[in-house]
Amino acid sequence: MKKTLVLLAIIISGCLSAYSQPLKQFSKDSQTFLNELSTMFQAVSSSEQKDLGKALMVDFTDMWLNKFDAQEKDSIYTMCNVMLKRKMKTYPNFEQYLRAAINFHRANLPPESFESWQFCLRNLAKMTNNLRFMALLEGTNLLLTKNYLYESKLSLWKSNSKDFVFKYDSLPYFEFPSLDLTCVKKTTAPVFTGLTENSFRHWTGGLAKTACCIGTA
Repeated sequence: MKKTLVLLAIIISGCLSAYSQPLKQFSKDSQTFLNELSTMFQAVSSSEQKDLGKALMVDFTDMWLNKFDAQEKDSIYTMCNVMLKRKMKTYPNFEQYLRAAINFHRANLPPESFESWQFCLRNLAKMTNNLRFMALLEGTNLLLTKNYLYESKLSLWKSNSKDFVFKYDSLPYFEFPSLDLTCVKKTTAPVFTGLTENSFRHWTGGLAKTACCIGTA
């Protein structure tokens, strides 16, 4: 009887140990993948972050099941596994990435923009630290939700246009066919109007934090 109890205790202990081991790779099964992400967000210690994660997963699950196409899902799978391999954290890394993926799709940008964005993220994720990776995610979310191109304690640069594409040419950037650019949070607020195609590129990803105006119409 004692041997049976000892064996049962060993089996239970082994199962619990296996269950508690860190996730090494996300499943390619759609529902399992969503469950794994949800578990990750509920494993954090902060109750506030758990609530944020729960709300985020409601939005992400809806997008995953109803909006993302097969190619987009495959890119997200790949990116999440790259992040997992790099031992990125639930907050802020995964939270910012999933939020940016949602915002990217809601912006109705061309599919090639999404793929270029994912390509840039995969390359930045391979770097020694995550600073540029996170800068690109934060910059993406600011632009897609608030039209902010750049924000600091002293200034904020805002676009009036949602018509842009994400491109990569040795550096990642958003390109606008045309826009009005406004600087706020200073004593004066200059406005640059009529910036035209191929004359305005906003470099992002922490590679150049200021807006680059090549010329104006």
